[in-house]
Amino acid sequence: MLKRITKSALLRLRVPQAVQRFAPRRVLVLRFHSVREEPLLLDPYIPVGITHSARTFERQMQYIANTCNLISLDHLLELILHSLPTPKRAVVITFDDGFRDNYEIAAPILEKFGLRGVFYISTSSIEGRPLWFVRLRSWSTRTNKTWEQFLEASRRCAVLGEQQREQFLSELEGGDSVSDTFTMTWAQVRDLLKRGHTIGSHTINHPNLAKIPPADLKDEFEISKRTLESELSAPVKHFSYPNPILEPHWDPTTIQACQSAGYATAVTSTPGTVVTGSEALALPRHYVASSFREFVWNLESAFCGSRR
Repeated sequence: MLKRITKSALLRLRVPQAVQRFAPRRVLVLRFHSVREEPLLLDPYIPVGITHSARTFERQMQYIANTCNLISLDHLLELILHSLPTPKRAVVITFDDGFRDNYEIAAPILEKFGLRGVFYISTSSIEGRPLWFVRLRSWSTRTNKTWEQFLEASRRCAVLGEQQREQFLSELEGGDSVSDTFTMTWAQVRDLLKRGHTIGSHTINHPNLAKIPPADLKDEFEISKRTLESELSAPVKHFSYPNPILEPHWDPTTIQACQSAGYATAVTSTPGTVVTGSEALALPRHYVASSFREFVWNLESAFCGSRR
């Protein structure tokens, strides 16, 4: 209670903004996954922990539009490579996985405020099969597994190659019975690109890239890129490292594979902000709180230099 009151008082007095005048400028890459009218309804498939309510998301985007400067990943790359002056309160808005609600709910809200996002797509679930963590979530819910049992199965899936992962899922009781992918169609992905949003790769199958076999690592970078470029008839230069479970989720080997595949930027789930000299193929991102009050506090603190 005391912490909440203190934060509110500091925000009301605009203390973080005063500190920001003396702090080096930095870019916040915001990390989202899912935006839904009723997040609890799909919790058996997509955890509430990675979902924002549409109402809160709209308030957050209005705050961004009113107080920040949205920049593109291409602009961010120029800032990093050429040490150009960083715009005041610069942000990039990103979404992982390619969930259908990104198209149906998040994108219209962004556009309402003149904003555009970066949508990273895991290609196997676009008009394909549900991502493995969606299937595992459904399996654990329907069979009343404990949280630890779900985590143990997730740790197993995150480090397996594609064939071994699919075999493991097929052996679970109902582990391969989810029919809805909950992800966009290719037509929807193409429409986002047409409307001025950016499309990037989030691998084929959403593994932990730092843990899978080398041959699978190469495919996850390269085949996902080729698939996206074929479907979109446009170059795909940007990548997002999945962070399903276990650390690290990126390392020097994944950076090299990312570079070899031809990506210009790659974002991680490592907390932090982007400054001059940041590694373009391992950019930190900013955690986005699910409540509006915490979102504002975390955002303002990050512009002051906090890693949270």
